[in-house]
Amino acid sequence: MSLHKIRKRIDDIDKEILMKINTRMELALKTKNFKRHISVRKRETQVLEQVKRHATNLSLIESEFAEKIFNEFIKESRRLQGEKE
Repeated sequence: MSLHKIRKRIDDIDKEILMKINTRMELALKTKNFKRHISVRKRETQVLEQVKRHATNLSLIESEFAEKIFNEFIKESRRLQGEKE
C-alpha cells in the first residue's frame, strides 16, 4: 500500500470518527429530557470504566488514552446540554 493510499484511508477514517462523534453528541443531547441533572456522575463513571475495559482488549490503544478522549466527550456533552462551568 502506498503512502498516498494510507493517508487517504486515514482521512476517510477521520471523517467516519467525526460522524460517529456527532451522532454520539446528538444522543447525549437527547438524554437531557430524561434526567433531572445534566451531570450524572454514576453514569459517567460507568462509561469511563467500560471504555477502559474495552481499550485493554485493543493492542495499540492505552486505556488511559481512551479515558482522556471520553472525558472530553463527556465535557462536550455537558456543554451541549447546557451545564454551566
